[in-house]
Order: sequence, then C-alpha cells, then structure tokens
Amino acid sequence: ALHPSPPPPKVAPADPDGVNVRSEFFSSLTASYPEFYEWWQGKVVTQGRTTFVVGEPDDPQALSVIKENDSDYGLPPDTTKICTFKVSQDARGQRYGELLLKATLTRIRAIPSSTTFLEVAADNELVKWLPPFGFTTLDG
Repeated sequence: ALHPSPPPPKVAPADPDGVNVRSEFFSSLTASYPEFYEWWQGKVVTQGRTTFVVGEPDDPQALSVIKENDSDYGLPPDTTKICTFKVSQDARGQRYGELLLKATLTRIRAIPSSTTFLEVAADNELVKWLPPFGFTTLDG
C-alpha cells in the first residue's frame, strides 16, 4: 500500500529572541563560527532581523535570517543579505531548503530589494545548490 507523504512543513516568521540558538541544529554553525551566540544576540535579536523557521523555533529544521540594506561588495544600496541559511542534516532531501528559500526571497522582493546575496564558503554545498535559483558567484 502507498503511504501518503505528510504535508510539507510551513515556513513561518519567528521572533529571533524566541529561537533556541543552543539547540543541536546550530552546532555546526557554532563549530565554525564560535562568535555565533554573541552575533545572534548583538545583531539578529537587537536589530530585530527578519527570521524564518521551518519547524519549531525551539528546535528548527531549517532557518534563514535576512539583513536589509547591506551593500557589501559594491552591490546596490537596497541589497539584502541572507546572513544565515541552514537546513538540518536530518531534513536533507525533503526540499525544506527550497521552501525556506522561496519564503525568504518572497519577503526580500516585498521589501523591496533589487539584489540579494549570501556569503558561502567555497566548499559549501550551497555553491552548487543556489545557481538554479538565479544566484551567480561573485569573487569577493
């Protein structure tokens, strides 16, 4: 018998102060960026940056954070930076990244913002994943 797949989870805005940054979800981020907790509290929470979560803010399955008007790299003044974009290892292959990216880009277009970017390490899988969604590589 075929088992119907469960409905896709929804992407919801979350109050950054209500996100449990100590959950296991963030461990790979904090391993490569030890200042993550200070950055989250000092920038994301303090500035009330738009945050999207798939799953529960207490233990996200996927999460993105955007920063408006970030014109690094000589990009236009109305550029929006996706400063965090992460999908849980456990949720891989379930298209949570696509759901999250769609919600994030919909919000960015509504700001409005002409350009968006995110910084990704050269060995990050996002380098290969993002081009079909209209992203190109800038050498910075």
